[in-house]
Amino acid sequence: MLDWSTLPLKELLPWLGGAALAAAGFLLKRCFEDAGGRERREKLASLAALKREMDDADLSIDDLLALDEDIRKRRQNHRNIEDEVQDAISSHRVVSARDTQGGMNSLAAADLEVARSMLKKAVVELELVCEGTDRERFEEAQQAWEQYAEAEARHRASSFEGGTIYPTIYLPELERLTVSRIADIKEHMNWLENR
Repeated sequence: MLDWSTLPLKELLPWLGGAALAAAGFLLKRCFEDAGGRERREKLASLAALKREMDDADLSIDDLLALDEDIRKRRQNHRNIEDEVQDAISSHRVVSARDTQGGMNSLAAADLEVARSMLKKAVVELELVCEGTDRERFEEAQQAWEQYAEAEARHRASSFEGGTIYPTIYLPELERLTVSRIADIKEHMNWLENR
């Protein structure tokens, strides 16, 4: 048997260091293994809670899959409407001096005007099918959206305020928001027609 008390400290340090390193490795391994187990337990607890909520709401996995498919179809429909509107805007473009800042600003302004006229048409069409409280709520929402769109476009272009590029940033952002709003309104009209 080895008498540890007679060993010089110089020979004992590597043994102690190795033992400390092995202990630290063991503890780290246990921590990571426990963290993985803890994460798995938390995930299983979340799934069990979700299962209870689904049972309470009388929902099945098939119901969730159908909802997911409906959401994907709506997103794709929204993108398709935005693409159609964007194509309509592009078809109204007049060839201009695109290589100059003034030409790009003019083109952006013309595109926004086309988008705005399409939005006005969509708003009127929706107002024709809405009645009473629904129409009032839509008008309030439209006014709020117009304020939001202006503020958002100003925010996006604010870094360029005072520069000649400002309209080239501000106007297309307002156009993008307008195209999205047109798609929202058309989607809502489709929903109203098919309910």
